[in-house]
This record gives sequence, structure tokens and C-alpha cells, in this order.
Amino acid sequence: MAGQATKTQNLATSTPRPSASGSSSDQRDDLAPTNMMKALETKAFKTELLTSLREDIGGIIKSGIRSVLEKEKTEFRADINMQEVAHLKAQSKPLENKCEDLEARSRRNNIRIVGVPESQASSTVAISALLQKLFNLTEVLMLDRSHRSLALAPRQAEQPRAVVARLHFSRDCANILRLAKEKQRIKMDGMTISIYLDYTARVARARAGYNGVRQQLRGVEGVRYGILYPALRITHNNQGWIFSTPEEAQSYIRENISANRSLVRD
Repeated sequence: MAGQATKTQNLATSTPRPSASGSSSDQRDDLAPTNMMKALETKAFKTELLTSLREDIGGIIKSGIRSVLEKEKTEFRADINMQEVAHLKAQSKPLENKCEDLEARSRRNNIRIVGVPESQASSTVAISALLQKLFNLTEVLMLDRSHRSLALAPRQAEQPRAVVARLHFSRDCANILRLAKEKQRIKMDGMTISIYLDYTARVARARAGYNGVRQQLRGVEGVRYGILYPALRITHNNQGWIFSTPEEAQSYIRENISANRSLVRD
């Protein structure tokens, strides 16, 4: 009995017990896959976060750069357009002046006859005979062409259209204008006729700007006036004055001529 007890004791002593280190190793083995999954999830989250941040930052930078470039592009186009407009304006003014000069030169032998009734013919033969009769000319004038001005035909009570005639010789044109200036308004056969040089539209508008001034000076004693395009010359008290605008002429008349006339009346 004693021997069996000793043997049992020895067996109990020789049978190993599970140690604490063995259980912790098993726990670590169980936790290792979990930690690895968490690490992978964290890394994936970081990667996804960084990718998203890169895309957002890249989009913001691209948007900012695009807006700056669009602004610069717009300003650049505006500068180019302004330069082109300035360049075209600088080129158009000399061209306008050249065209005006060419048109004025082409009209040098033209005269404009005002007061010829619409019922009277405006052919070259009829106008040549009319001019010869108006100024008692001995020679027949040679006309290249003649026609009514390009306006709508007037009604019965309205003023007739002017007749534009081109004389073949410049000396004849100068002679007709000189005689017309001497006689002013010519009355013949119930007609009151005036003859002027055929000006371009620009010159005609500039001369028309002085109509009010000329009406004020008409009939004033001791005052002479005349248009020296593009200015108006006024001779007053034996002194000549040249005015480049109607406003300057009006100011001079108001301060010197009108004031003196009112003093004389008083």
C-alpha cells in the first residue's frame, strides 16, 4: 500500500501542469490576426484619406489656377481689343480725311443752283442756257452733267430741289461763282436763284453751323463776314477776327457788336 501511494505520488509529481506562459502565447496567437486586420484597416483608411485630401487639394489648386488664368486671359483679351480699337481709330481718321479730300477735289467744278422750279428741265442744255441768260454771257458754257439733288421730290408748296451741275472748265466755274457772289440773289422770270459751290456733306454741315451767326450779322452796319472753311471771318471796326467755332463767334457778337448796338439805341 505504501508502495502504491509512493508510485501515485511520483506520477502526480511527474505529470506537467499547464504553465501561465503557455496560455499567454495562445492569447497572442489569437490576437495577432486581429491586430493585423486593424493595422491593414488603418493603413487603408490613411491611404483613402490621403487620396481624398490630394484630390480635394488638387481640385482647389486647379480651380484657383483656372480662375487666375481666366482672369488674366480676359484682361489680356481686353488689352488686345483696346489696342486694336485704338490702332483702327488711328488708321480710320487719316482714311476719312483722304476720302474727304478726294470727294472735295472731285466737286471742284460743281455748282449748286437753288431756286429752279421742278417744272423746268435740269438737262445740261437747259442749265447751260439758264446760266448764260442769268449772267448775260456771250459764250455757251460746256457742262459735263447736271441733275437734281438726290432728295425726295418736293410737294407742290415746298421748295424745289437744287440742281447740281458740273462745268467742264474750271475757269467757267470760278467765273460763275464770282458773278453769283456779286449779284447774290438773282431774280429772273419769277424765279429767285442762288448759286453756290457744291460742298461735301462734312463741309456743308460745318458751314451750316454758322447760319445763326450770319443771320445776326446780316444788315449790321460796319460789319462784314465770310466763311473761310472751317472758320468764320468777321470784320468789325476795320479789324478782322477769325473764329474756329460758332460759339466763339456768338461770344464775340454778344460782347462787342450786340452790346454796342444796344448802347447806340439807348
